[in-house]
Amino acid sequence: QPAIVGHEVTFAEKECARSVASTDFPGDTEMDGESAMGDRHPRHESEEAVDRTWTLQVHDLLGEWETDAGGRYTISLGPGKTLNYAEEDLPWSHLTAELVQQGEFFEAPVTNMVDDQFVGHLRIRREGDAIMTWFRAPVANAEWFSTGVPAIRCE
Repeated sequence: QPAIVGHEVTFAEKECARSVASTDFPGDTEMDGESAMGDRHPRHESEEAVDRTWTLQVHDLLGEWETDAGGRYTISLGPGKTLNYAEEDLPWSHLTAELVQQGEFFEAPVTNMVDDQFVGHLRIRREGDAIMTWFRAPVANAEWFSTGVPAIRCE
């Protein structure tokens, strides 16, 4: 990206970037994820598979969700490989978290943005048509609550 805000990249700059990116330098053995012989590089294949799997898992989590108790929250794409969690049901409570994948779950510390207080940890995963959420209190060595709270996608 250009270093100057508002700078429009010219055709010549784009062509220059393309030519540098496609230049073979001495000692290069792979180009754009392929070996010099045209074989796919295994490291890139596994990274691509992980990216595809992550994208599929994330797609099923995005949107607005509602619990049986009437709570509503939204999950949206965050920076990098994170998801944003936002729950704003009450005037004194606006919970947010930046969820990161941890095995089969997405987990994060939760902050109440109204008073900028850490309120605990959240863990979610998709189960059938629902999302299950678990909470862990903000104290040392706290265990995850044993019962998850189901939520269904809002219509």
